[in-house]
Amino acid sequence: MTSALPYVCPVCRTAFATQDGFYCTGCHARYPVLRGMPVLCPAPYRHLGEEALRIVEYRQSSPAHGTAVDDICDRMTDAISPLLTVRSVLATAAARSAGKTRNPYSAVQSLHYLRRDWSGTPECEEEVQDVTQAALKALDSTGGERSRILLLGAGAGRFASVLSPHFTSTHAMELSVPMGLLRDFLRDGPLHFTVLDRRNRRSEADLRQQHTASNLGVDLDSVAWTIADALHCPYPDGYFSAVASLYFSDVVPPSRLLPEVNRILAPGGTFVHVGPLGYQFDRPADDHWPAERWPVEVEKYGLRAVYTDWVRSTHHVDGSSMFTSLVDNFVLACEKPV
Repeated sequence: MTSALPYVCPVCRTAFATQDGFYCTGCHARYPVLRGMPVLCPAPYRHLGEEALRIVEYRQSSPAHGTAVDDICDRMTDAISPLLTVRSVLATAAARSAGKTRNPYSAVQSLHYLRRDWSGTPECEEEVQDVTQAALKALDSTGGERSRILLLGAGAGRFASVLSPHFTSTHAMELSVPMGLLRDFLRDGPLHFTVLDRRNRRSEADLRQQHTASNLGVDLDSVAWTIADALHCPYPDGYFSAVASLYFSDVVPPSRLLPEVNRILAPGGTFVHVGPLGYQFDRPADDHWPAERWPVEVEKYGLRAVYTDWVRSTHHVDGSSMFTSLVDNFVLACEKPV
């Protein structure tokens, strides 16, 4: 069950008076809606333009993926194009020529996540269940409310859907437009695609293995989805009883992420992290915290660590690959004091 969410402007945090176009009366910014998903990040039209260019580049650089992937890319481009203006396209081109468009936190491979989340293969389902069960156990450790939860960096959306039955209201945010669109396309039926990877393959046939993603019987409307930046959350202060970061806390600098987590958490609320600590960003080494340092560091941002654990899981396992990745996931639950 999903209730209406009072979004706020991610730039000035003024509450929207209407959801018709998401016009901010505070800073006069306007935010588009993409297939029912509000695009609530700073400079949203430029972000859409950048994502559209990445889709074109991906398609041009990977022609061997075949017509199925071409069709998916066409659908993405068709969805984004009506929202782009000449001004936004020019702004994107100018930023790219200045070398400013590469999002350092957005090195995602959307089709790999689509396969992991929605193909339903035994190895993928095992990873999904291992991670979400670890998150639920961590949430139980605090005894906090299970009213509203937000999943940060929600990817292709499966983790949010698994958590949804355990909360009154479930919300997810993801900055990657392709991730959000792939999940939304599942409403229209299965997606057929190829993930082309020449590494660790046993045979030529394995190089072009076909995959099918479907909604797996999940009610996609059980999650309120927003395209947004976790460092500029478009939610009011103290709105969520829980915030979950599954495979995401190492994608952005924790010293910038945790202040936002604290802001949107209600007093007595719970923050849960599950995942490795690979730190996929270029920042000073001081932002690369080892696991044992997290319980100490979170206190600087108004949180108190109450639970830690380790859960080993596979990661993006493909049955046709000679290589299997095992991850020791660090599990942490923190409480925002009342």
